[in-house]
Amino acid sequence: MEAWSAVANTCKDRLAVGDLINVHGRLDMDIYPDDQGKKQYRAKIVANVIEFLTPRKDGRDKPSVPEDLTTPFNQMVMIDVDDEIPF
Repeated sequence: MEAWSAVANTCKDRLAVGDLINVHGRLDMDIYPDDQGKKQYRAKIVANVIEFLTPRKDGRDKPSVPEDLTTPFNQMVMIDVDDEIPF
């Protein structure tokens, strides 16, 4: 992930290893030569907005994980889409 300006400063001040984040941005491709001169490719996300999902240690904010993302998979309800097709 790559961030610039205010987004980068916020990440520097707030982000720690293991923190959950939601990144909005664009996918970019870097092309560079390796030690033997061969082209190497690297995909990266250039962040425009970062939403912090892990609460701060001082408790000043709460995680903003949507409730449906906190439901365990074994508690999800399966829907039979073939049951009542309206057409």
